[in-house]
Parts: sequence; C-alpha cells; structure tokens
Amino acid sequence: MRNLLNKEKKLRKKGFADKQIEETVGFLRQKGVETVWDVQAAYDSGLFGLTERCSFGSHGLCCRNCNLGPCRLDGEDIPFHMKLAVPKTSRSTCGKTADQIVSGMFLQTVLRGTSAHVGHAIHVAKAMINHIQKKRNELGI
Repeated sequence: MRNLLNKEKKLRKKGFADKQIEETVGFLRQKGVETVWDVQAAYDSGLFGLTERCSFGSHGLCCRNCNLGPCRLDGEDIPFHMKLAVPKTSRSTCGKTADQIVSGMFLQTVLRGTSAHVGHAIHVAKAMINHIQKKRNELGI
C-alpha cells in the first residue's frame, strides 16, 4: 500500500495526465479560483519540513472508527518526531493490522463517495415514478 501512495505522490508532482484538465485548471488559476490542487500544494509546501497534515493518515495508518482511537500504527515512512507519540505496536486497539486499517479506510471512503451519488439516483427514480403515475392518471389507467 505504501508503494501505491508513493506512486500517487509522484504522479501528482508530474502534473495532469489529461491536457484538458490542465488547461481548465490553468484557466481557473488565471481567474483567481483556488482549486483542490492549490490547497494541496499549500500543504505540500510545508512548514519546518512538515509537508503532510498527518503522516499517519497520509499513509493510511490511522483508524478513527471507535471512541478508543485514533489508533496510529508505526510505519517505516513515518517521521521520527511523529513516532515519539506512538506506542511500538503492529496492531490497533481492536487488533487490526496496518493492512486491515488501510483497506478498511479505503473501502469506507469509496462507500461514502458512492452513497452520495446514490441519493441523486433516488431523486431521479422518484421523479420518473411520479411522472409515470401522472401520465397513467391522465390516461385513466
């Protein structure tokens, strides 16, 4: 998982794969519109060498699923100054390993994103049902 995160960071530094997105973002920047990439760049510029909001969360090694957390597991890429506040453990309070935490948090993120769009589908379906019922009433069916 750590390799995937490192690849993602390298891709982000290279720019956009799609030239249309690059042109659109360039246009927005000319107009003074702050994009998600600008906000992330501000975080990446860092202060005192701290270039990530939380190295644990950035590496997917942070679990906030219960009131006993957040559990932060020690990892190779976690900066030393952040390791000082973490017990030397390979499991969370409930016994999850780093792989289980990362995969679980990824799944939750995907589900949250798709559930937001399911709401749109429900509105469209209800509108279609209402329209069909009105047509049926007009036709006397």
